[in-house]
Formats: sequence, structure tokens, C-alpha cells
Amino acid sequence: METYLEDPKRQRWLIASVAFAAFVSSLDGSIVSIALPDLARDLQVPITTTSQVMVSYILFMSASLPLVGKLGSMFGAKRLFLSGFLLFGIGSLICGLSRTLDVLVAARILQSVGAAALLATGYVLVAEHLPPDRRGMAMGLLGASASVASIVGPPVGGFMTQAWGWSSIFLINVPLCVIALFFGWHYLPHDPPINEAEKSAPFDWFGLLFITLALVGINHGLNRIDLEGWSSEEGLLYLSGGVLFTWLFIRQEKRARAPIIPGAVFGDFHVILAMISVIAVMMILGCLTILGPFFLQRVHDLPPGKVGLVMTVPGLIMLLAAPISGLIADRMGPERLSALAAGLLSGSCLLMAMLNATSSVLHITVVFSLLGLSIGLFFPPNSSYVMGLATRELRSVTASTYNVFKNIGMLLGISVLGSLAYTVARSHFKGLPETPEENRLAMAIGFSAAMSGAVVLALIAAIASAFTCLRPAKSNTTTPAP
Repeated sequence: METYLEDPKRQRWLIASVAFAAFVSSLDGSIVSIALPDLARDLQVPITTTSQVMVSYILFMSASLPLVGKLGSMFGAKRLFLSGFLLFGIGSLICGLSRTLDVLVAARILQSVGAAALLATGYVLVAEHLPPDRRGMAMGLLGASASVASIVGPPVGGFMTQAWGWSSIFLINVPLCVIALFFGWHYLPHDPPINEAEKSAPFDWFGLLFITLALVGINHGLNRIDLEGWSSEEGLLYLSGGVLFTWLFIRQEKRARAPIIPGAVFGDFHVILAMISVIAVMMILGCLTILGPFFLQRVHDLPPGKVGLVMTVPGLIMLLAAPISGLIADRMGPERLSALAAGLLSGSCLLMAMLNATSSVLHITVVFSLLGLSIGLFFPPNSSYVMGLATRELRSVTASTYNVFKNIGMLLGISVLGSLAYTVARSHFKGLPETPEENRLAMAIGFSAAMSGAVVLALIAAIASAFTCLRPAKSNTTTPAP
């Protein structure tokens, strides 16, 4: 029988620690986007090559999640959580002091491994040490912190770069990590005894290699297709390679003695439905993160400062909605709330698709905020549901798998919906002059097409979540000890 933290103060410290970890690790995935021109100038490299600074972080974080999930099962969540802050802080320091692109990218990879440890173990700490009636609210803050960070990252990065230079967006992490290490060491509960069989199990290095190559291939392929269209031979070649390595990874996991992702993780049909839902919703969030500023700047001619303000509003609403959603989920059940939130998200995406060049800034802000509210309501019950189904032995691996699927959804949303918007916008110019007015109209049409695709994704998430309501799964969560 598991025992939970009973001291409310220590519960709050745990929640604050994991929410902060989720925020900083996700923030560093998007905060550098506006700083890339300054990076290119100071490091004297072409601006196109600086995209490695962003891509390397997201890709290696995704690839590292299965590894850190396995390490969490072997050595304990608290140890790995604190190690994650240490690696993240060291990587941030090297990033801030870098004077060549190669050193910066290498430091970003080190940073990404630390970020993966923070994201994966945060869910495990919540599931292991908080009672069920507090878990939904904590999962809500954890998920919302990561989502909000993805949205506010670009405007925050732009402000810091303009005020103190691009090094500041990395160096600010160093004192924050030191503080987090101090409080985490003193207030986080100790790890429960580790299963010796789990600790001595061999690691699946071939599985790690295959999933890394799969993520690299799929991401690079979709990026080339996004730039050149579906006629891109290079894009299709990399995408095919990514699919091949995905198949090899699945085959390897079935044969491995100690697979990175045990088959039991996907042994429950309800987990598969929840994962489908989270991929669909993360694709929508990725679309908003990239196309939202694009729509505001290129269609409505808003300056960067106002774009940052408009994009911050849905992020704040998401952050406020998440803990409330978690509390509701703890009472009415996560399945029902996930389905309701996904249904609301469908309506929000439909309203987004109806925005055009004549929509007022107030109208746009309200619609963006409704989308933020829907996403804020969705993630707490969804993550709580998935972690509640996992046995204690599989929690670390399940949390890592959940975050891998979130990252895959984000990358797919940016690539697929971004490519859809670009293709539809370009098709508008057939036989027409590329005047400023036609440019604005084409971009508005492209944005509407992408958000129409988002409506379909939201409906998929709603249907998948509804099926979990019709067939509620039995949770593996045990009751607290007296």
C-alpha cells in the first residue's frame, strides 16, 4: 500500500517544484526563436543554420525521455529530478558563455537531457506522493506550466534579448536552477525502495538508437516538406526513413528483454485513446504557437510588442484554468472533463477558422483566449487519467512516453498545419499579382485552412475522450495509508 504526503506545506512545495521544472524546461524550447537573428550576427553564421539551436533542443529532449524514464525506474524520481536541474543549469551556463555555434548546440543538447529528466520525473513525483484528491490539480499546473511556457517563450525571449542580449535567456536559468536544487533537496520526499530486478535490468540501447533516428527523420522530413511542399524528394526520403526506424523501434521493443517502452504501457485501450487525444491537442497548440504571431503580424500589421501581449492572454488563461480543471477532474472524473474540454476546443478552433483580415484585435484576443481556456481545461484530466492507469513500476516510463507523444504532437502541428497554411496561401496567387493586399488576404486564407484542420483534430480528441467515458478504465491508484 502506498503512502502519500500528508503535510499540506510539503504538498505545496512538491507541486511548485514540478510546475516550475515543467515551465523552465518548456520555455527554453521556444524562448530562442526571436533571438536567432542576434545569434547569427554575434556568432557570424547564416541565420538558417541557427535553427539547429531550437531543433536540437526539442529533438534530443524527445529522444532522451525514454532514457530518463527508464533511469527513473532504476534509481528513483527524486534523484533524477535533482540531476535534471543540475544538467539543465550546467547546460544553460555553457550556452550563455558560448561563442561558437557548435559549442552552443552541444550545450543545448546537454540542456535538453536535463529538461527531459525534469519533465518525465515531475509526473512521477505527483503520482507517487500526492493523494488522488490533489493529483488532478497538480497535474493541471504541471501541464499548464509547460503549455504556457511554449506560448510566452517568444515574447519573453524577444524582450530579454533586446534588453540584455541573447546570452541572458540562458544565463537567467543558472541561479534559478541553484534555488530549485536547494528547495528540491530539502522539501521533496525521498524515493521509495527501488525494485532490484528493475535496477539490474539491461538497458535497451538499440531501442534508444531507433527512436532517436525515427524522431530525427520525421522532424527533418516534415521541415523540408513544410518549406518545399510534398514534391520535396529530400523531405519524403527523410520522412520514409523516420517511418522505417519507427517500425524498427516497435519491432525491437517486442523482442527486448527490458524494453524502453514496455508493451504493458499500451496494453490498455484507454491509454491508447488518451495518447491519441494528447497528440491531436498538442498539434493544435503547436499550430497556435507558430501561426498565431504570423497571423497577427502579417495579416493585421501588429507590432511585435502587441503581438506578444495578445499571445500572452491565452497563455495566462490556460494557466488559470488548469488548476481549476484539475480540481473539477478530481471530483467528476477525468474522462468526462477531457471529453467536454475537447468538445469546447472543437468550437474554439471553428471560431479561429472564421477569423479574417477584418476581425478586430479584441475579437481575435477573445477567440484566442477561448482556445487557451479549452486547452487549459483538457490537459489536467488527460494527464491525470493516464498516470492513474499506470502501476507504480510503470509510472516513470508512462510519464516519459506521455511527454514523447506531446513533443511529437507539437512537431507535427508545426510541420503539418504550417505546411497546410503555406500551401493554401500560395495557391491563392495563381494568376494574381502579389500585392500587399493580396498577400494579407492569402495569409488569412492560409491561417483559416490550418485552423479548419485543427477543428478535425479537436473532434478526433473529443471522440477518443468520449470513448473513455463510455468504457471507464479501472485505475491502478491505491488509497493512502492511514
